[in-house]
Amino acid sequence: MEFFKIRRTIPFMRHALVFNVISLVTFLAAVFFLSLAYFCLRLFPHDGEQPPGTGIVYRVCGVVILACLVLIALVKYLGLIPGLHPALWLEAVAVEAFGVAWGVKGGTLKPKSVP
Repeated sequence: MEFFKIRRTIPFMRHALVFNVISLVTFLAAVFFLSLAYFCLRLFPHDGEQPPGTGIVYRVCGVVILACLVLIALVKYLGLIPGLHPALWLEAVAVEAFGVAWGVKGGTLKPKSVP
């Protein structure tokens, strides 16, 4: 039983479903990373009173995430160093940058004094 029926008589339709699923996952991953960059660039710096210097950390992390997205697209388009899997490493760097921003944000949520 097939969940997705594909007309295998048409040559170009053999891999059409796989291509569509991969395109959808790629698009959703890009939306996910763009939302992480939005958190770092817009939401974290403008969220109440924060210690000095934290806004710079948030913006640097957001720029790193955006730079990783641009580099992923560029490396995929140009086909550079496919054996090293640069998309994997750049995604890991982007997630780590968000982790740093989130950790800094978590540190600013601590109460100033304990009653």
